[in-house]
Amino acid sequence: MEETQVQREYSEFDDKNKIKYTIEYELNEEYDYELVKHLTIEKRYLPLWPTAGNYAKIVWKIDYSDPTTIKISVYEARENWYGTGSTRIADIEANFYFEEDPWFLTSRELEEHIEKFGVKETAKDILDSLLDYFEDSLALEKETLGLSE
Repeated sequence: MEETQVQREYSEFDDKNKIKYTIEYELNEEYDYELVKHLTIEKRYLPLWPTAGNYAKIVWKIDYSDPTTIKISVYEARENWYGTGSTRIADIEANFYFEEDPWFLTSRELEEHIEKFGVKETAKDILDSLLDYFEDSLALEKETLGLSE
């Protein structure tokens, strides 16, 4: 059976048109057509000299193609006259059991949130939710080990 992939992108500029926020995601039929497989959050600083093509961006890539593991890569990328480059900030791979899929990994809920709050606020809410989830999960593991106060 062939996989069908659907990719969507939402973008929004700040008030001064100097920063572009983008949320992009991909779905496929392999696991669940409504579940987000790859999610990218990007904050791109637009060029100081528009014809020069200089820009830098911070990118969060969230991979949920295996529903038992969530992988997160965070990096900074640059493009300018002298070429491109990137600096890896963090790589996280975690095996967590979700009682239910997080709201931002369900396409319908993600799209509703973007429509209601916009791209920048949705990106902030996704990252806040991820951090809260990791903190809660690690606190539970700490308690399981008998190390909590």
